Amino acid sequence: MTLAEGKKKVYELLDEYSSGGAVTRDADLEAKMADFFDIAQKQMANVQRIVKTTAITRVSGQTEYAMPGDFAGVYRVWYGGRVKNNRFDWKAGKIIIPAEDTETVEVEYFAFPATVNAATAETYQFEVREDACQAMCFFVAAQQLVVDLVIDYGALLNLYQMALANVDAGIPGGQMKSMQTFFRG
Repeated sequence: MTLAEGKKKVYELLDEYSSGGAVTRDADLEAKMADFFDIAQKQMANVQRIVKTTAITRVSGQTEYAMPGDFAGVYRVWYGGRVKNNRFDWKAGKIIIPAEDTETVEVEYFAFPATVNAATAETYQFEVREDACQAMCFFVAAQQLVVDLVIDYGALLNLYQMALANVDAGIPGGQMKSMQTFFRG
C-alpha cells in the first residue's frame, strides 16, 4: 500500500467525501496524516518485523563492522552459506568478525521502517505487509478523531485493535520446521 492509498482509506473511514464522491482534502487532517502513518508503521514493525539483509564488505585488518542505520536487531548471520548466529560477537550494534575468517558474512536483521513525514512522496510504499497496512488505516483514522468532541474515536480504535490482533506476526523467510507428534510420550 502506498501513502496515497492509505490516506484515501482514512478519508473513507472518516466519511470525508463531498456529495459528488470526490475526496475532500481537509488541510487539518492532511497536516497530521503522514505523522500518524509514521507512528502506526513503527508500531506495526514491532509486531510484524521487517527483515533486511546486508553483506559485510571485508576490509583487511578490520574486525568491527557497523550495521546499517535502520538496524533494529540481528535475526540471522550467514557464514559460508549456513546460519552461524553463535559464531560472532556483537558490540554496540557492530558485528565482530575475526580477521582470520575469510568466508562471506551476510547479516539478516530486523529493520526500523523509514520515517514518514510531510515531505514523504505520495508514492511511498509502506514497508510492512498488506494486512498491517490495512490495520494502520484504522489507527490513523482514530487518531484524527481523538480531539473531536462530537465523534467518538473509540469504534475506530477498537477496529484497529481487532485488526492488530489478526496481523501475521510471522517472520518473512523464517525457518520452517515440522514436528512429528503422533508418538510423543
